[in-house]
Amino acid sequence: MNYQTQALIDLLQNGMIDDAETVALIDQMTIAKIKEAVTEKIRPYQRSNRDIVYYDQNKKAYRIHIPKECRREGETPPTNCKKEHDLWLRAYEYLYNISTKPTVADCYNKWQTDRKDVSTYTVYCDTGRYNKYIRNHPIAKKQIHLVSPQDVRIFLDDVKQQNVTKSELLNIKSVLNCIFAYATEHDIIAINPTLQVRVKKDDAKHCKAVNNRNKVYTADDRQRILDYLAGLTRQTAYTLAIQLMFCLCCRIGELKALRWSDYDRERRTIYISRQVVTVFTDGKRRRQEKDHTKSGEDCDRVQPLSDRAIAVLHLAEALHPDHTADDLILPTTEGTPIYTNRFNQRLQQICKKAGVRYLSSHKIRFCTVTEQVKAGMDIDAIRYLAGHTRLATTLHYVRNVQYDQQAEQLRSVLN
Repeated sequence: MNYQTQALIDLLQNGMIDDAETVALIDQMTIAKIKEAVTEKIRPYQRSNRDIVYYDQNKKAYRIHIPKECRREGETPPTNCKKEHDLWLRAYEYLYNISTKPTVADCYNKWQTDRKDVSTYTVYCDTGRYNKYIRNHPIAKKQIHLVSPQDVRIFLDDVKQQNVTKSELLNIKSVLNCIFAYATEHDIIAINPTLQVRVKKDDAKHCKAVNNRNKVYTADDRQRILDYLAGLTRQTAYTLAIQLMFCLCCRIGELKALRWSDYDRERRTIYISRQVVTVFTDGKRRRQEKDHTKSGEDCDRVQPLSDRAIAVLHLAEALHPDHTADDLILPTTEGTPIYTNRFNQRLQQICKKAGVRYLSSHKIRFCTVTEQVKAGMDIDAIRYLAGHTRLATTLHYVRNVQYDQQAEQLRSVLN
C-alpha cells in the first residue's frame, strides 16, 4: 500500500472527508497516473516543448498530437475533445491498447434512460425497432467508437432483407442515428457514422411496397359512423370526441386540449393552438399539455365550424352545463383529457356496429383532409387548416385523391 492510499484511508476513518470528496480524490489520483503514463509514451518523440494536451481557442476544444511513432496501424488516434479529462483518457486507451468504450447496446440503454419529455408512443416505437432489428445484430455488440460508416451500410443492407418498407427502414436508421448522436453529445465518440450513410433510391427497390390508398375512411364510412353516433340515446366524452374529430381537421392531441375559451360562438369558429401528449420522463409516463401544436406555434389555426360540429358542442355543453371558459370541452368523468387508447377502443366498437372497417384516430384526420381536397378547396387553405408546416405534406393527400380520380376516369373511358 502506497502512502497516498494510506493517507486516504486515514482521512476517511477520522471523518475528515466525505464520500463525495473521496470519489474526487480517487479521480484526481487516477488522472494523475494516466497523465504520467501518456507523457511517458509521447515525450521521447515530441518535437516541441508544447504541453501534450493543450486548449485550442479556435476549435474551443482540448487537443493532443500523437506522434507517428506511437500510432497503431489501422486505428485513428484521438485528436481533440471538449473535456481535458476525457482526452487524457482517450489517449491512454489508444497508446496502451486498453479500451473502456461502451458498445452500441450500452449507449442505447444510456440514451433511453436519459431521454426526457418524449412521448410514450415514440419510446414504444423506438424500443420495438431496436429490439427487432438492432439488438441481435453484430453492430449492437461492437464498441461504438469502432463502428464505421461501412458497418452502418452493412447493417442497413441486412435490415432490407427482412422485408421492411422504405419508411420503416428510415425509422430504423433514425433509431441508430439517435444512439450515435447521444454518444457524440456525451464525448464518447467524435463523429456520428450514420450521418455519412444515406438511404438511396436503389434501397427502395429492395424494400416492401406498400399501398396506403385504401387505408382511409371514405365519405360513406364517415357518414355511417356519424349516423350511428347521432342515434345514440346517451352520449359520452368519447362518442362526442369521435363526432367532433370527423367534423374538424385536427390531431387527436389537439382535440384533447380544446377548451371552451377556444370556441367563438358568434363567428362559429374554434381556435387550435395546444396539444396534450404523453411523455416519458424519469422512467414514468406522464400526460402533459403543451402550448403549441405538433408543428409549432406557426401552425396555430382558426377553423370554421359546420352545423354538425356546433350541434356536437351543444351536446358536450349539456354534459357539463356549469363549465368555465378554462375547462376542457371533452373531459373524462375525472375532469382530465380523454385517453387516446380509450378513444380508439371506443372507435373500434362503433365501427363494428356501424359496419365500417376500423382504422385509428389518425385516419380520421386523413379522411377530413381528403374530403377537402375532393371538394376542390385551395391547397394553401387545406395546408393551413391541417396544420402542416410543409406544403409537400399536404400534397401527399392530393396525390392520393388524384390517383383515385384518374382511376375512375380510366374505368369510364374503357367501360
